[in-house]
Amino acid sequence: MANNRNITVFDFTDQTATQTGGAMDLTDYKDFHAILSVTAASGTDETLDVKFQHSVDGAVWLDHTSFTQATAATSELKTMANVCGVVRAVATIGGTATPTFTYELKVTCKA
Repeated sequence: MANNRNITVFDFTDQTATQTGGAMDLTDYKDFHAILSVTAASGTDETLDVKFQHSVDGAVWLDHTSFTQATAATSELKTMANVCGVVRAVATIGGTATPTFTYELKVTCKA
């Protein structure tokens, strides 16, 4: 059985565009906890939508778990269950006047 694993999916940096994290093979884990920490937001009508997707084959991705839309500094913890083997995160930034978010997304996987 695998050991517990901590993964930084997105590190604290200023982001102005959508990011898609790399595929993470989590087939050996059963419990997943993710924390989104947003420390700054700027622009006009800025929004940050972060979600996890999972896939059985790494080609077809299905939405699994979403965080509450961020429009300012915030943090949120999500627990995920019934995840199919491969997982990735997608962070979509919207708004006008160069919307910018500083955020971090971390996942803890428990064997």
